Amino acid sequence: VMRLLGMACDLLVLLAAGLIVGHGVDLVLRAGGVPLAGGAQVWVESAALWGLPALVLLVVSARGMSPGQRAVLLRPAERPGAGAVLLRWLSGVGGLAIGEAVINVLAPSAGAGFALVWGAVHVAAVLRSRNHRGVTGRVAGIELRDARDSGAETAVAPEQ
Repeated sequence: VMRLLGMACDLLVLLAAGLIVGHGVDLVLRAGGVPLAGGAQVWVESAALWGLPALVLLVVSARGMSPGQRAVLLRPAERPGAGAVLLRWLSGVGGLAIGEAVINVLAPSAGAGFALVWGAVHVAAVLRSRNHRGVTGRVAGIELRDARDSGAETAVAPEQ
């Protein structure tokens, strides 16, 4: 249950950041009087709504934990390397955001279906996998532990 709640937190962070960045970019472009042609508008919108927020989540997660994992007190058993962090991001919220950004440009009506299938696969994987690793934990080779258990806190240094 905690793993699913952490995933929901990451999704909410992605969506909230996307709305903030998307509206901010729109406001700046309008205030600056920058007209965008139809094709450019869609690309800028996709980058603002999905791309930039996903990159921010990658940077924030670079220390080994996503915002959702921090919120529900899940910690990696061992500090993941940069490759594992990138794989976790690509197979999780980053992959979802990249997919949605591309779909928003190429086939906007398919976005909701893509998100539904992506979410269903990830939820099913968490419920059915050993130790509830899910897709991202399996792809990246990351095991999560409850930070309240002894020893789990040592894998990632505390924030300074």
